[in-house]
Amino acid sequence: MLASCFDRISQNLRGYQRSEVGELFDSFSKEQKGSSAMPHKKNPITSERISGISRILRGYVITSLENISLWHERDISNSSVERIIFPDGFNLISFATIEMEKLFCNIQISHEKINSNIDLAKVNILTQACLSHLITKGVDRDEAYRFIQSQSFEFDDLDTYLTTLSKNFEDVSIEELKSITNEILSEKTNETFEEKINSIV
Repeated sequence: MLASCFDRISQNLRGYQRSEVGELFDSFSKEQKGSSAMPHKKNPITSERISGISRILRGYVITSLENISLWHERDISNSSVERIIFPDGFNLISFATIEMEKLFCNIQISHEKINSNIDLAKVNILTQACLSHLITKGVDRDEAYRFIQSQSFEFDDLDTYLTTLSKNFEDVSIEELKSITNEILSEKTNETFEEKINSIV
C-alpha cells in the first residue's frame, strides 16, 4: 500500500513534467544528462526509480499469497521465499521513503508555465463553478449542464464565454459570473506551490 501510494505521487509528478504540461520537475543538476538521443530532455530519474521499486514490492504481495498453500498445513517451502521478501521488502520501502523525501525537497516548479496553463484553460476550470451558480439561481440542472457543455466546447475566450452565459439566462448577470470566476482564479494563484510542498515535507 505504501509503495503504491509513493508510485501514484511519483507518476503524477512525471505527468506534470511532460513537455506539453511543464509545471513540476524532478531535480536535475547542471552536470546531469537526460535522454542520450534528445539532449533537451530532463528525465525524472528519482520518480522513475520510485515507480520501479513499487512494482517490485507489489510483486512481493503475489509471492506472499503463494505462501498460503502449504502441504498438509505445513512445509518449509515458504521459508526460502520469506528469507528474500522480508529483508528485501523492508530495505526497498526504506529506500523508497528516502527517495520520496528527496523528491519533495528538490522539486522544481515553473510558476510561469502554471499560470500560462491556467490562462489557457480558464473556461474549463470554471465550468463547475458556473454550473453550481446557475443551479442556485433556479436554472434546471440538465438545461444548465448542456448549455455550459456546448459553450465550453465552442469558446476559449473567458469574457465571451461568460457573456454568452449571462445572455442566455436572464437571472444571471455578467457581474455575478465575473465575481465568482475572479475569486476562483485568485485562489489558484495566490498560494505558492512552495508553500503547499513545504506543508507536506
